[in-house]
Amino acid sequence: MNKKTAKKPSSSGHVLGQIIGNWFEEYFAYKLLLEIAKQLDLYLDSRYVKRKCRESKIAWKDFDGNSTNYDFVLELDGTVDSLGIPIAFFETFWRRGARHSKDKARDDSGKLKPMFDTYPTLKVLAIIAAGDFTEPAQILVRSQFIDLFYIEKNKILEAWNHFGVEIDYPDNASEDHKSAVLEKVKEQLKQDKKLKEKVANQLCEQLGKPTIHGFQDRIRGILSSLPIKFTLSFSKNSNSYDFARLGEVAEFLKNFVVEDMNFESELYVNYEILYSEGTRFTRKNIPIQEAQNLNNQMSKLIDHMEKIYSNN
Repeated sequence: MNKKTAKKPSSSGHVLGQIIGNWFEEYFAYKLLLEIAKQLDLYLDSRYVKRKCRESKIAWKDFDGNSTNYDFVLELDGTVDSLGIPIAFFETFWRRGARHSKDKARDDSGKLKPMFDTYPTLKVLAIIAAGDFTEPAQILVRSQFIDLFYIEKNKILEAWNHFGVEIDYPDNASEDHKSAVLEKVKEQLKQDKKLKEKVANQLCEQLGKPTIHGFQDRIRGILSSLPIKFTLSFSKNSNSYDFARLGEVAEFLKNFVVEDMNFESELYVNYEILYSEGTRFTRKNIPIQEAQNLNNQMSKLIDHMEKIYSNN
């Protein structure tokens, strides 16, 4: 008879890291992104909202059908009952120590990057990070064209220390020492139900409005940037066709006639979008119907952003 292996209990340091990481995600990052969502009339999906259209995890599939979970997703036309069109994906984390920073940078970048090749409406990939995260790791993230909002570890410690809460310990601390730190943090959180919110507000005050607004403005600016050129080409034709407006692309795809009888029965299109901030979206060898669907999604996004800014 096989006996089940008892699950090894998490270390006190790991549990404390989860508490701080969850606090950072819910009370800082969520608040930060929710303001952007409200200003741009977008839906912010996260584990802090319940939706009938998905299970507990915020999972999206990439172009190859691989499903990945994300911390936050900004959607156009998203509701409680139905998924919207994704335009931004975010990951968040807290790291007490700098060890394996590059591995973390590769892991999160690897989660985010495939989305750019999947959704033409996707404008932002970003990581909101706090703690000990080395400069080479930061450079690695940014080299992947992923926005990084990074808060140094001492800022986090100062925010908690402002309320008399010690969340750190020496690297060579014993398990007993870590356990004592963890239990004291738990007790302080139990005594003050609003402590997490207070610490988050203190962190915002320490960072200053220019830092926080700078990140929000940067994300809003990217989300609001519009396509400046659309290019279509065909797998069996060396010609390419440039357009300045979505309506021109839609009309071309609707009325395109294959005059060269050497074309196969189903024609495949290369669809490329150039955005005003310099980024590109490319989807190669797709049926005309799929190109039309991509074009329709882009039309929704452009109409939405133009409406938002005309109202403001």
